[in-house]
Amino acid sequence: MARNFSLDILKLVMALMIVGLHADFLGEYSKLFQYLTVNGLFRISVPIFLIINGYFFFDIHAKKNQRIWFNRLITLYIFWMFLYSAFWFKLPDISFNSIFTLIFNIIIGYHHLWYISGMIGAALLLVTLNNKKPTHLITTAIILAIIGISIQYLGNYNYLQSSTLNELFNYHWTHRNALFFSYPFLHGISNKKT
Repeated sequence: MARNFSLDILKLVMALMIVGLHADFLGEYSKLFQYLTVNGLFRISVPIFLIINGYFFFDIHAKKNQRIWFNRLITLYIFWMFLYSAFWFKLPDISFNSIFTLIFNIIIGYHHLWYISGMIGAALLLVTLNNKKPTHLITTAIILAIIGISIQYLGNYNYLQSSTLNELFNYHWTHRNALFFSYPFLHGISNKKT
């Protein structure tokens, strides 16, 4: 596929937004502008990246080059997980909790690396649902997005006060994952199919 200069500029702007989001942009100068950017405008960057990746995944999928794409992405994920391992890896004692935590971190990813593991999981789901009609894919994406948004809002606004679910829903991994976040946005493949 030919390079798209406009898309490259958009990706650069989105990358700067993600840096601003993590750096608490304008936080020292104005709480209002910090809120409008960090909790407002900048929040569109990750979904836009997933939509772009899903759109281009269609060509990879159509040419049956998924194995190369998955290998590159998994290699990238392993590299960054290894690089950040000093922050998350601890030799587990032989207990269920420590082994579970280790496996969980490897699958979900260390903090911001959830994006790559989410993209891998969402792409696997798209490949698995390959033979489904685009309307089924769209319906599935909408339902999963609604579930993910509901989990996030139930947790953020503490609707389930003093319950285990409230505590669980406040963990990012419950709504920011391959199923409830990455799949609905990566799903540009069905947009290109229709």
